[in-house]
Amino acid sequence: MWQIQNPRKVFSYLHTPTEKEFELVCIIPASNYSSFDESSRAKIESINKAEFSIQDEKVKDPNNPAKLIDCKLIK
Repeated sequence: MWQIQNPRKVFSYLHTPTEKEFELVCIIPASNYSSFDESSRAKIESINKAEFSIQDEKVKDPNNPAKLIDCKLIK
């Protein structure tokens, strides 16, 4: 039987929680991110805040943990 684990636990190697009142962490496959239209990606990438970042990461494939998926980590 499958059990769903908390994403904070599953992806703990990507992000360490802080003491801030609010945090937004998004993991999206790079292929999905690339499928956004250019203006949407430009708006996201133009955010100029010290706390905001977009990073290229590799995450474990949920269907095959031995395989890695290219993703965007948005914090």
